Amino acid sequence: MTAPLIGVQTLQHGTTFADLARAWREIDQLELHSAWVMDHLFPMPYPSGRTNADGCFEAWTLLSSLS
Repeated sequence: MTAPLIGVQTLQHGTTFADLARAWREIDQLELHSAWVMDHLFPMPYPSGRTNADGCFEAWTLLSSLS
């Protein structure tokens, strides 16, 4: 029997690159199957309608930096 394929998505808005890099190092140590970020250039609104004014890391640049 093979292990299930498990991945994780991290948000790239309302955070710092240092915090994301730390989280992705921990994800790598867990040996998960995949990790990804959302492909939106602007942060999605929260279900409550509140928006995040802290900016958002662009997905492809962020993935390149985290790799």
